[in-house]
Amino acid sequence: MSSKDRSLVRVTYFVILICVLVGAMVVLWKVLPERQTPSVDEPSPIVTPTSSTPVVTDRAGLTKATCEATKGHWVDCGSPCHGQHAEVCIEMCEPQCLCGGIAGWQCPANTICTDWEPGQQVPDAIGVCRTQASSMQVSSTQQVARSKPEGMICDETNSICVGQKYQEFTLKNPFVVTGTAIAFENQFAWELEDASGTALGKGALYASSSDVGQPGPFRLRAFVSALPKTTSGTLRLFEFSPRDGSPIHRLDLLVGFSQTIRLLKPY
Repeated sequence: MSSKDRSLVRVTYFVILICVLVGAMVVLWKVLPERQTPSVDEPSPIVTPTSSTPVVTDRAGLTKATCEATKGHWVDCGSPCHGQHAEVCIEMCEPQCLCGGIAGWQCPANTICTDWEPGQQVPDAIGVCRTQASSMQVSSTQQVARSKPEGMICDETNSICVGQKYQEFTLKNPFVVTGTAIAFENQFAWELEDASGTALGKGALYASSSDVGQPGPFRLRAFVSALPKTTSGTLRLFEFSPRDGSPIHRLDLLVGFSQTIRLLKPY
């Protein structure tokens, strides 16, 4: 076979191979599923409740309409253990009307927002609207921050405690009070007034806690800034609520004032 014939054979084989490949690609293209064009999400239609549409309520008997009417936040799937601080929680969800948070969601009438203090120790804590009775039962168990330290007097939640020697003690200038406290960001406050309500001093306090939710020691050294009009008064230690700034965890100490007390100007 001449070289010309061999070249013609090679060209023929090459053309046949190209035809086979093109045919295979055409068949494969027809077999492959048609490419889907991505669709744009459309808003879900608004379902208007009818007589046949069941109205969903939560454990407090609230519906989405009553929850949102009072500036609450409705969720269809919330934790049933929210507000109970249970160690074991059923893994299921329930409709709930949430309250609190940075948005300041509120609860309808005859309900209480749970989980505010001293639970999560965060300013944007979110609670659940519960009925008055169930909320009181929950709060009675969750408000105790720790066991009452021996030999100390504390507020009702045992968050702020001082030694028993500070009950009915006599103030001089300056005066010192020591104790332990659990407070948000370790910060709380003090106020001093006489029996007539005259303000004699106030300020900020800091507890040296090693971790969030753990008690830390504090030392208050302050001055009586005005002459008392009575022989007795109240030294109040308290924390500002992360929810609304109201006084919480308040410990009132009955104190007396020395007859020789003098006003000193600290430098």
